[in-house]
Amino acid sequence: MKTKIVQLELKDRDKLSKQVDDAAQIIKKGGIVAMPSETCYALAVDASNKEAVEKLFKIKERPKSKPVPVVAADVRMIKDYAVLNEIGENIVHNFMPGPVTIVLEKKPTTPDVLSIDGVAIRIAGHPFARYVSQESELPLTATSANISGEDPIYNADALVKNFSGKVDMIVISGNLPPIIPSTMVDVRKNPPELLRQGPVSFSEITFQLKRAGLIK
Repeated sequence: MKTKIVQLELKDRDKLSKQVDDAAQIIKKGGIVAMPSETCYALAVDASNKEAVEKLFKIKERPKSKPVPVVAADVRMIKDYAVLNEIGENIVHNFMPGPVTIVLEKKPTTPDVLSIDGVAIRIAGHPFARYVSQESELPLTATSANISGEDPIYNADALVKNFSGKVDMIVISGNLPPIIPSTMVDVRKNPPELLRQGPVSFSEITFQLKRAGLIK
């Protein structure tokens, strides 16, 4: 596979538009794009495409029992693929876009290969991922760009070394600051359950929910 490698151009609107369109076209055709996220580099495919997700699992050597998180362009897209309850909607409103992922009941539009039990989803915090999701009108996988079990990749050279020839497009944005993966909260139950601590503290989330009168 020949991999297209580009340097992200967020400040050049014409170049950025071309990069977003190229990535969106690859996603719509079932391809894989390595791109920056608000934490580490990530691997994006159409999260609603079973074959594309299976290809992603193969490249990452990821057990299929391990769910894949998803990013959406906006709250409308979240509602297209998941059942957004009141607690989830409050977290979306107060903490997204950003590094907070919520686990919701999934709709039939979300393939079982992503996860049998619910779906982990957030609004993309990095503008490029959000633009690609908007342009393609599709949710994107947001799993870290690494082999399953290895450390996340923050270094552009390491990204190219590990995934050139394995993915359709690599979008590099220099060396990313080493931010841990997103905070993950299961909001299908009340009170919500912390599944993974990330950049946003669980106490900050529960404080906001208590202020809104949604949890005790």
